[in-house]
Amino acid sequence: MAYVERKLEPGEQVEVKVKVHWWLLAEPFLGVFIVIGSLMAFITSQLNDPTLFAWAVIPALFMSLIRLPNFLRSELAITTKRIIGSIGYDKTIEVFLEDVDEIQAKRGIVGSLFRFDTVIIKHFTGKTYLFRRIASARKLLEYHQAYLDSQNSRNDFPHE
Repeated sequence: MAYVERKLEPGEQVEVKVKVHWWLLAEPFLGVFIVIGSLMAFITSQLNDPTLFAWAVIPALFMSLIRLPNFLRSELAITTKRIIGSIGYDKTIEVFLEDVDEIQAKRGIVGSLFRFDTVIIKHFTGKTYLFRRIASARKLLEYHQAYLDSQNSRNDFPHE
């Protein structure tokens, strides 16, 4: 059972749930291939040894395997009462919706290409929670805005 489902209280339901983007696993390959690939191009032009390709693949594979638990155990959800999330084994969040001042989604160049965002959740106490490389983060923003609108419409009553 996933972290969010284990933390649900009776009567609480998940409204929106998002996961970490697959780019978390692919990113090490790109970095390692650029650095080691450049070195290999230089070295192979000197030595002409095809086994040097393993020196690029092995570190990238190792770095991706290190990130695999974070990828598999990461999720972020808005329930009917709270925001609940987990990144890997150590980073968790459980905040009541009425205590959240703002949710933002920032997207960089790579995020624009592969469609993922950094989600920033701002608590009324000033604490900020960051969740990087989140797929479908806009769903969180839309639901939170709808929640705020429903709260504002409840508080707007006619003046006499």
